[in-house]
Amino acid sequence: MGVNLIGSWRLLKMESVDSRGNLLLPWGEKIDGLLIYDREGYMSLQIARLDLDQSSSESFHSYFGTFQIDQADGRVLHRVLYALRNDWNGRTQERAYSVNGDRLTLKSPPLNLETYTELRSVLTYWQRIKHPMSALTDRIDG
Repeated sequence: MGVNLIGSWRLLKMESVDSRGNLLLPWGEKIDGLLIYDREGYMSLQIARLDLDQSSSESFHSYFGTFQIDQADGRVLHRVLYALRNDWNGRTQERAYSVNGDRLTLKSPPLNLETYTELRSVLTYWQRIKHPMSALTDRIDG
């Protein structure tokens, strides 16, 4: 049986490493996010930066579309239908993935982000949500 990404995932951390090995937190330490893969092949991703004004366009990243897993290459392809970033609409976002139990790591190819002076890959770390309502109430209560 192949890798199972189906379900909901809660963002734990986002980081990047520069060419000198320095760890960077591109969206800071206060972030939250949700990644959903469903059985019909649809996906949705939302990431919120919690230390900025929530009305700022820099405080939220979101897109949805379809996905395909390439197990041979260890990649998941997100075919973006619509995104907050218009330049992502209709494009494919490729991510290397690894799954260890209920943990998922996604790694982007090197990106040229406005805040960086060099190309960098971004890694996101996710925890499978076993009880979706508990994830919501943990955030509201916490």
